[in-house]
Amino acid sequence: MAAITAHEILKQINEARRHTAPPGTKPKSFSIDDLVEADKILLALQERILDDLGLRPQGTKPAKKAKKKKAPSRADRWAEAVGKAKDATSAMLTGCDEVESAIEELKSLKEEYETWKDNLGDNFQNTPVAEKLDAVCDLDIDDLVDTLRSAVEEADGKLDEAENLDLPLGFGRD
Repeated sequence: MAAITAHEILKQINEARRHTAPPGTKPKSFSIDDLVEADKILLALQERILDDLGLRPQGTKPAKKAKKKKAPSRADRWAEAVGKAKDATSAMLTGCDEVESAIEELKSLKEEYETWKDNLGDNFQNTPVAEKLDAVCDLDIDDLVDTLRSAVEEADGKLDEAENLDLPLGFGRD
């Protein structure tokens, strides 16, 4: 006899429910989760009956319930969150080096545009090209990396404060 899959059992259960539903009502469909839950209930019931009747084979023990994991404390969650944030700011500081390299390249290109603008003839001063060159030359990117780095360092400093806080433990434990 071939093994029946959970999917086939579910299909049969749902088909039977369709035929037995009262007229004018929609039968409830069952999911795999419903089947798994029903299986757990049946196993627990079987264990209880074996125990109540004293029919459990010798040397076997009832299935142990899985211990619930203790939820992490607020302080542990705080420490984990601070650690994640510090890792992120560390990655951002590393990224600042990459940004600095890209900004240096941008500054070099800006100088090329400034040279182009300086060498523009008088008859090209009021043209769309001159306006675009002015926009490029007026772009202030000199302090961009310092601004970015100081913002990340400030955030890192705040995270150091958060890491070193003396958090409350709760009533009667502080």
